[in-house]
Amino acid sequence: MPRTSCIWIPHFELHTRLLSEPALADMPLVIADVSSARATVIDADHHAEEMGIRPRMPIGTARALCPEVVIIPPAPALVREFSEKILVALYQIAPLIGRDNQDSFFLTLSGLQRLHPDEDRLSQQLVKTIQTFSLPAIVVIADSPLTAWIVTRSPEAKQKGRIIVPQGDDRSYLAQLPIDALPMPENISRLCRLLGIDQVSELQNLPAGALLRRFGKGGAELEQRIH
Repeated sequence: MPRTSCIWIPHFELHTRLLSEPALADMPLVIADVSSARATVIDADHHAEEMGIRPRMPIGTARALCPEVVIIPPAPALVREFSEKILVALYQIAPLIGRDNQDSFFLTLSGLQRLHPDEDRLSQQLVKTIQTFSLPAIVVIADSPLTAWIVTRSPEAKQKGRIIVPQGDDRSYLAQLPIDALPMPENISRLCRLLGIDQVSELQNLPAGALLRRFGKGGAELEQRIH
Protein backbone atom coordinates (compact mmCIF):
# COMPACT_ATOMS: atom_id res chain seq x y z
CA MET A 1 0.00 0.00 0.00
CA PRO A 2 1.38 3.47 -0.85
CA ARG A 3 2.59 5.52 2.08
CA THR A 4 3.29 9.25 2.18
CA SER A 5 4.83 11.61 4.68
CA CYS A 6 3.77 15.23 5.00
CA ILE A 7 6.05 17.66 6.81
CA TRP A 8 4.43 20.93 7.81
CA ILE A 9 6.50 23.89 8.97
CA PRO A 10 4.09 26.19 10.84
CA HIS A 11 4.73 29.91 10.25
CA PHE A 12 7.44 28.95 7.75
CA GLU A 13 7.99 32.41 6.29
CA LEU A 14 7.90 34.11 9.68
CA HIS A 15 10.56 31.74 10.98
CA THR A 16 12.80 32.34 7.98
CA ARG A 17 12.48 36.10 8.47
CA LEU A 18 13.37 35.81 12.15
CA LEU A 19 16.42 33.72 11.27
CA SER A 20 17.60 36.40 8.85
CA GLU A 21 16.53 39.32 11.07
CA PRO A 22 16.76 38.16 14.72
CA ALA A 23 16.12 41.71 16.00
CA LEU A 24 12.44 41.16 15.14
CA ALA A 25 12.12 38.23 17.55
CA ASP A 26 10.58 40.07 20.51
CA MET A 27 8.07 42.15 18.54
CA PRO A 28 4.46 41.35 17.57
CA LEU A 29 4.99 40.51 13.93
CA VAL A 30 2.70 39.96 10.95
CA ILE A 31 3.28 39.40 7.25
CA ALA A 32 1.06 41.43 4.93
CA ASP A 33 1.23 43.03 1.51
CA VAL A 34 0.33 46.60 2.47
CA SER A 35 0.58 47.75 -1.17
CA SER A 36 -2.92 46.30 -1.61
CA ALA A 37 -5.87 48.56 -0.83
CA ARG A 38 -7.53 45.62 0.93
CA ALA A 39 -4.45 44.28 2.69
CA THR A 40 -5.04 41.44 5.12
CA VAL A 41 -2.80 39.52 7.49
CA ILE A 42 -1.06 36.60 5.79
CA ASP A 43 0.51 35.22 8.96
CA ALA A 44 1.04 36.31 12.56
CA ASP A 45 3.60 35.27 15.16
CA HIS A 46 2.65 34.17 18.68
CA HIS A 47 3.03 37.70 20.08
CA ALA A 48 0.52 39.02 17.56
CA GLU A 49 -1.79 36.03 18.06
CA GLU A 50 -1.89 36.75 21.80
CA MET A 51 -3.29 40.18 20.88
CA GLY A 52 -6.08 38.55 18.87
CA ILE A 53 -4.55 38.99 15.40
CA ARG A 54 -5.34 36.21 12.95
CA PRO A 55 -4.66 35.42 9.27
CA ARG A 56 -7.05 37.05 6.76
CA MET A 57 -7.81 39.83 9.24
CA PRO A 58 -7.80 43.34 7.70
CA ILE A 59 -4.62 45.24 8.51
CA GLY A 60 -6.64 48.10 9.98
CA THR A 61 -8.20 45.71 12.49
CA ALA A 62 -4.79 44.24 13.34
CA ARG A 63 -3.37 47.69 14.02
CA ALA A 64 -6.37 48.56 16.18
CA LEU A 65 -5.85 45.42 18.27
CA CYS A 66 -2.09 45.96 18.56
CA PRO A 67 -0.80 49.46 17.66
CA GLU A 68 2.82 48.35 18.09
CA VAL A 69 2.52 45.50 15.60
CA VAL A 70 5.35 45.32 13.05
CA ILE A 71 4.15 44.63 9.51
CA ILE A 72 6.64 43.11 7.09
CA PRO A 73 6.06 42.36 3.40
CA PRO A 74 6.20 38.83 1.99
CA ALA A 75 9.69 37.59 1.08
CA PRO A 76 9.15 34.85 -1.53
CA ALA A 77 12.85 34.73 -2.45
CA LEU A 78 13.81 33.91 1.13
CA VAL A 79 11.15 31.22 1.38
CA ARG A 80 12.31 29.77 -1.93
CA GLU A 81 15.92 29.71 -0.72
CA PHE A 82 15.05 27.79 2.45
CA SER A 83 12.68 25.49 0.56
CA GLU A 84 15.36 24.49 -1.91
CA LYS A 85 17.78 23.67 0.91
CA ILE A 86 15.14 21.58 2.65
CA LEU A 87 14.29 19.70 -0.54
CA VAL A 88 17.97 18.86 -1.05
CA ALA A 89 18.15 17.50 2.51
CA LEU A 90 14.95 15.46 2.14
CA TYR A 91 16.16 14.02 -1.15
CA GLN A 92 18.83 12.20 0.86
CA ILE A 93 16.01 10.31 2.60
CA ALA A 94 13.52 9.70 -0.23
CA PRO A 95 13.92 10.17 -4.00
CA LEU A 96 10.32 11.32 -4.65
CA ILE A 97 9.69 14.60 -2.88
CA GLY A 98 7.75 17.79 -3.42
CA ARG A 99 6.18 20.80 -1.73
CA ASP A 100 2.99 22.83 -1.91
CA ASN A 101 2.44 26.55 -1.45
CA GLN A 102 1.18 26.12 2.12
CA ASP A 103 4.45 25.37 3.92
CA SER A 104 4.26 21.59 3.46
CA PHE A 105 6.75 19.10 2.05
CA PHE A 106 5.88 15.57 0.88
CA LEU A 107 7.85 12.34 0.59
CA THR A 108 6.63 9.24 -1.23
CA LEU A 109 7.69 6.28 0.94
CA SER A 110 6.62 3.45 -1.37
CA GLY A 111 9.49 1.05 -2.00
CA LEU A 112 11.58 2.42 0.87
CA GLN A 113 10.54 -0.14 3.48
CA ARG A 114 13.97 -1.81 3.47
CA LEU A 115 15.70 1.49 4.09
CA HIS A 116 13.12 2.76 6.56
CA PRO A 117 11.21 -0.21 8.05
CA ASP A 118 10.33 1.72 11.23
CA GLU A 119 8.00 4.60 10.37
CA ASP A 120 8.19 6.07 13.86
CA ARG A 121 11.98 6.28 13.62
CA LEU A 122 11.68 7.73 10.13
CA SER A 123 9.33 10.44 11.38
CA GLN A 124 11.89 11.33 14.07
CA GLN A 125 14.57 11.56 11.39
CA LEU A 126 12.40 13.90 9.33
CA VAL A 127 11.80 16.20 12.29
CA LYS A 128 15.52 16.32 13.03
CA THR A 129 16.27 17.07 9.37
CA ILE A 130 14.06 20.17 9.48
CA GLN A 131 15.45 21.16 12.87
CA THR A 132 18.95 21.38 11.37
CA PHE A 133 17.65 24.53 9.66
CA SER A 134 16.47 25.90 13.05
CA LEU A 135 12.87 25.41 11.95
CA PRO A 136 9.99 23.57 13.67
CA ALA A 137 8.24 20.66 11.98
CA ILE A 138 5.12 18.54 12.35
CA VAL A 139 5.38 15.16 10.59
CA VAL A 140 2.54 12.79 9.66
CA ILE A 141 2.78 9.50 7.78
CA ALA A 142 -0.40 8.12 6.19
CA ASP A 143 -1.62 6.28 3.10
CA SER A 144 -2.85 9.40 1.30
CA PRO A 145 -0.94 12.68 0.87
CA LEU A 146 -4.22 14.52 1.50
CA THR A 147 -4.83 12.66 4.77
CA ALA A 148 -1.27 13.34 5.91
CA TRP A 149 -1.67 17.03 5.00
CA ILE A 150 -4.95 17.36 6.94
CA VAL A 151 -3.66 15.53 10.02
CA THR A 152 -0.57 17.77 10.28
CA ARG A 153 -3.01 20.62 11.02
CA SER A 154 -4.92 18.67 13.69
CA PRO A 155 -4.71 19.58 17.39
CA GLU A 156 -3.18 16.18 18.20
CA ALA A 157 -0.38 16.61 15.66
CA LYS A 158 0.36 20.13 16.91
CA GLN A 159 0.64 18.75 20.43
CA LYS A 160 2.67 15.62 19.67
CA GLY A 161 4.72 16.80 16.69
CA ARG A 162 4.57 13.39 14.99
CA ILE A 163 1.65 11.13 14.01
CA ILE A 164 1.69 7.73 12.30
CA VAL A 165 -1.71 6.86 10.80
CA PRO A 166 -1.87 3.04 10.61
CA GLN A 167 -2.05 1.53 7.16
CA GLY A 168 -5.60 1.33 5.86
CA ASP A 169 -6.95 3.62 8.59
CA ASP A 170 -7.00 6.98 6.82
CA ARG A 171 -10.79 7.29 6.76
CA SER A 172 -11.32 6.16 10.36
CA TYR A 173 -8.52 8.40 11.60
CA LEU A 174 -10.03 11.41 9.87
CA ALA A 175 -13.43 10.51 11.34
CA GLN A 176 -12.31 11.22 14.91
CA LEU A 177 -10.87 14.65 14.10
CA PRO A 178 -12.73 17.86 14.96
CA ILE A 179 -14.05 19.64 11.88
CA ASP A 180 -11.75 22.58 12.70
CA ALA A 181 -8.91 20.35 11.48
CA LEU A 182 -10.36 20.44 7.96
CA PRO A 183 -9.51 23.21 5.52
CA MET A 184 -12.91 24.40 4.34
CA PRO A 185 -14.60 27.53 3.02
CA GLU A 186 -15.95 29.86 5.70
CA ASN A 187 -19.57 29.45 4.54
CA ILE A 188 -19.40 25.67 5.09
CA SER A 189 -17.62 26.06 8.42
CA ARG A 190 -20.27 28.55 9.58
CA LEU A 191 -23.13 26.22 8.63
CA CYS A 192 -21.47 23.29 10.42
CA ARG A 193 -21.24 25.36 13.60
CA LEU A 194 -24.90 26.37 13.28
CA LEU A 195 -25.92 22.73 12.83
CA GLY A 196 -23.81 21.59 15.78
CA ILE A 197 -21.53 19.41 13.63
CA ASP A 198 -18.31 18.93 15.59
CA GLN A 199 -16.61 15.80 14.22
CA VAL A 200 -15.47 14.83 10.73
CA SER A 201 -17.39 11.57 11.17
CA GLU A 202 -20.66 13.53 11.13
CA LEU A 203 -19.75 14.96 7.72
CA GLN A 204 -18.69 11.51 6.47
CA ASN A 205 -22.14 10.17 7.34
CA LEU A 206 -23.93 12.67 5.11
CA PRO A 207 -25.40 11.18 1.88
CA ALA A 208 -22.98 11.07 -1.06
CA GLY A 209 -23.12 14.30 -3.00
CA ALA A 210 -24.87 16.27 -0.25
CA LEU A 211 -22.03 18.75 0.15
CA LEU A 212 -21.66 19.10 -3.62
CA ARG A 213 -25.37 19.89 -4.05
CA ARG A 214 -25.36 22.41 -1.20
CA PHE A 215 -22.03 24.15 -1.79
CA GLY A 216 -20.89 23.33 -5.32
CA LYS A 217 -17.18 22.97 -6.00
CA GLY A 218 -16.16 23.85 -2.43
CA GLY A 219 -18.47 21.15 -1.08
CA ALA A 220 -17.16 18.59 -3.57
CA GLU A 221 -13.56 19.30 -2.52
CA LEU A 222 -14.47 18.95 1.14
CA GLU A 223 -16.25 15.67 0.48
CA GLN A 224 -13.12 14.33 -1.20
CA ARG A 225 -11.03 15.30 1.83
CA ILE A 226 -13.23 13.68 4.44
CA HIS A 227 -13.42 10.37 2.55
